[in-house]
Amino acid sequence: MALTILPLLATLLADPFELNAGITTEARAGQSPVLASQDSQAFMAMVATPRLEAALRDRQTDVRLSYFPRFVWQSPNTLGRTVRPLLLNQAALSLSSRPTATSELGAHAFGSYGEPDYTILPQLIGAGQGMVPVGSGQAQVPQVQKILTFSVGVLGETAVTRRWALSLGLDASHFRPIAAPSDPNLPPPAGMFVGLIKQTAVTASPGVIHRLTAHDDLALIVGATYATYSTGIELGLVSTTLSWRARRAGSDEYRLDLGVTGARDLGEVSALPSGRDVSPTGRVEALVHLVGEDEYGLFVRLRAAVDEFVDPILAQVYPRGLVAGQLTLVQAPDWSFGVQGDFVTSLRTSAAPSGFDETAFSLVMHIRHRVNDNLIVEVGGRWSERAPALAASNFGFHAQQLWGYVSLTADTRERPRWTGR
Repeated sequence: MALTILPLLATLLADPFELNAGITTEARAGQSPVLASQDSQAFMAMVATPRLEAALRDRQTDVRLSYFPRFVWQSPNTLGRTVRPLLLNQAALSLSSRPTATSELGAHAFGSYGEPDYTILPQLIGAGQGMVPVGSGQAQVPQVQKILTFSVGVLGETAVTRRWALSLGLDASHFRPIAAPSDPNLPPPAGMFVGLIKQTAVTASPGVIHRLTAHDDLALIVGATYATYSTGIELGLVSTTLSWRARRAGSDEYRLDLGVTGARDLGEVSALPSGRDVSPTGRVEALVHLVGEDEYGLFVRLRAAVDEFVDPILAQVYPRGLVAGQLTLVQAPDWSFGVQGDFVTSLRTSAAPSGFDETAFSLVMHIRHRVNDNLIVEVGGRWSERAPALAASNFGFHAQQLWGYVSLTADTRERPRWTGR
């Protein structure tokens, strides 16, 4: 029997199939709220995230499926317990493929179910910002004990001629609370709090792309979004965006987006003061390599954006401004230093009557050391705070997270050596 199974396993684990395993453990200490609307308090925590990944690769396709549950030992936690860890089950799927010489296809999916800690909630629910999330642009944090989230996205592009191409993006997300905190041993909220609303959103974004030069693209993208909430709110949004994307020497990249977005109430309950709204949108983004040598590398990524934001927690639509930056220094092949931050706020001319949070900033710093091909040590810290809208009479930052951490990541897959280029 063993003689039969071993050759079969060897065949399955050979190229193009890969099976990788790893784990990240983290010790952190500092201060943070345990639940939304609570005051910050001192805490110590241990976080363990084992990871199992299966990959299938050939010359045209790369498919990866991973499962990475998150265990958090913290006292106190959202359950009010000190022994059993919080468990958040997480899974992800990614696909990149070139079906033909003139077409590309990419897809991703992510799902989570379980008990999130306060620090990860904005990343589970917040909208992506085009770079590794720090605060993810989500100011208000919901009060929830157990959660179910799911998101999926597909992007395809095909060349029609040498200079013209068509694209189509499809995205969908679903959030729902499974349980809200109810443990009587937990301290009461310090102020108003809001729970997570069951919701679903679907977006389609067809576009046309013109290759101006070998390094410059001009794209026109039209997006349509439908969002529905369990409270009776239904929203429809339509956006038109003209985008210029440029690639320069040294892997520098630049992007400029200009557009307009219209939103309208479609349900019985209104999320817009007048039932409809039209707002200009824009984005500027740059990735610049200041130094690019074999031994050293220094690059910066900057982004500023104005958009029509559908707040998934408050179930409201309002104009929002965001600025974000990332600075990374690499000393090849084994050391790197990074700092990343963002600031996001509502651009309403008058504060929302609810008084909930619409402003947030985050700052993260880290030093990483590549011990060997399979082991990385990281030391860093995080600082973030939240506040109502800038126009609010009670504006003031609160819910401070200020903590340091040490993490260790081990992986069966060999990690490539870092380079300054």
